Amino acid sequence: TMCLAKSCSFSATVDVEPGDWPIAAVAIESKLKATHQRRLTKPLPIETKRRLSSHLATRDEVATQASSGDDSLGIPPIVPLPILPLRTVLLAFVSLRTVPLPRQRRWHGPRWIGPRPALGCCGFPFMTSRPRIAITMGDPAGVGPELCVRLLGNPEVARYCCPIVFGDAAILQHVAGQIRCPQVLVGCQVLSAANFAHSHALIAAPAIVDLGAISARDVQAGRVSADTGQASYAYIVASIDAAMAGHVDAVTTGPIHKEAIHAAGVPYPGHTEIYAARTGADRACMMLTSRELTCSFVTTHVGYRDVPSLLNQRRIHEVIRLSHEAMLRIRGTTPKLIVCGLNPHAGEHGLFGGGEEEQHIIPAIEQARSEGLDVDGPLPPDTAFLPARRKQTDCFVCMYHDQGHIPLKALAFDLAVNITLGLPIIRTSVDHGTALDIAWKGVAQVTSLIEAVELATKLAKPTFAAQPATST
Repeated sequence: TMCLAKSCSFSATVDVEPGDWPIAAVAIESKLKATHQRRLTKPLPIETKRRLSSHLATRDEVATQASSGDDSLGIPPIVPLPILPLRTVLLAFVSLRTVPLPRQRRWHGPRWIGPRPALGCCGFPFMTSRPRIAITMGDPAGVGPELCVRLLGNPEVARYCCPIVFGDAAILQHVAGQIRCPQVLVGCQVLSAANFAHSHALIAAPAIVDLGAISARDVQAGRVSADTGQASYAYIVASIDAAMAGHVDAVTTGPIHKEAIHAAGVPYPGHTEIYAARTGADRACMMLTSRELTCSFVTTHVGYRDVPSLLNQRRIHEVIRLSHEAMLRIRGTTPKLIVCGLNPHAGEHGLFGGGEEEQHIIPAIEQARSEGLDVDGPLPPDTAFLPARRKQTDCFVCMYHDQGHIPLKALAFDLAVNITLGLPIIRTSVDHGTALDIAWKGVAQVTSLIEAVELATKLAKPTFAAQPATST
């Protein structure tokens, strides 16, 4: 049976008794038709089928006489079966040559850019134990596509995870040509969203999930549009759904343009809010982390005049708690936290501001301390980030967006990673925007994206499962 199978372009297995191997030709012919939807160049010749049928009848006659104890044939009860002429066997082999069905009837499964890579057993790729990380392409008109191209071509990234870009394959190919790296995508597997949902467990090398959200000819580098905003939102939604379904182990997002997604009618100001709403998280906050500095944020994408009204003890305590749990998970030790004040000099005991420190921030800190968390503050923001204090602090809890973004990007731009805390899935991101002025020019640095993917991989591994916060 195996010999007959090897004469075809694929395998088939048929249970046959030891003496019946020539009959496997008929069985395999039927099985190939039913299972693999192939057609034969020509059916078995009538003479070949007649000889096989005659052989089967002879076998049954011999078996019947042997079982009844009739020794008139002069042979022992267990006998070798008649052997067919070589010509009959060769005809069976020749008749099993197959050709593919016409293109329009073939299964349109995964495809590859360039030559198809080596496959594993039975034509499928080898399964991998490395985490599968979904990377959204970001705004197609920004630097996101070229960062994804460079990431897919980075052999170091492929060592510790399996990167899967959620975007548009045509745009990635076009941008790869623009930045003179067309060879990077050669051998990269491309799947539709439906194919990825069915074969995600078999992906063992860098791949692209082609969502077909926008045509390459409709994208102009560096130009804000509702179409690119809608496409970037589609990539985000697909990545969230894949993570929630368990098809990927974590998500890393490329930069989006907030004006573009607003023009597309998306009712969220940024990634953090989209992920919190789509996953149904009842608590979430933004954290930016790097080797130099880590900050979490009570408020994010709101105007300064709206910040005081959004501060309350419950929200501040929630962010302190999320920050503690995240740093415990990342560092593996009980973290030291510092909470920044809102007003100059942290309010100077009520002299500046509307009493936010006394009414909201200090009560939240005292509540966290009562739960056993190592937290200090509120500290004046202008002295909170001094070098000596940074060495002793694992995370700074900031009241608004720029309070933490300014010092962090001054110290670790292109090296920091954005994490959304409180989600049921793992989500990291780059710490920069779409950089429309340098889009598709091949000068954007991929370091932040690599750092984000590396942290997502680290958090996705079982050894970094969430640990409970300590309490007294």
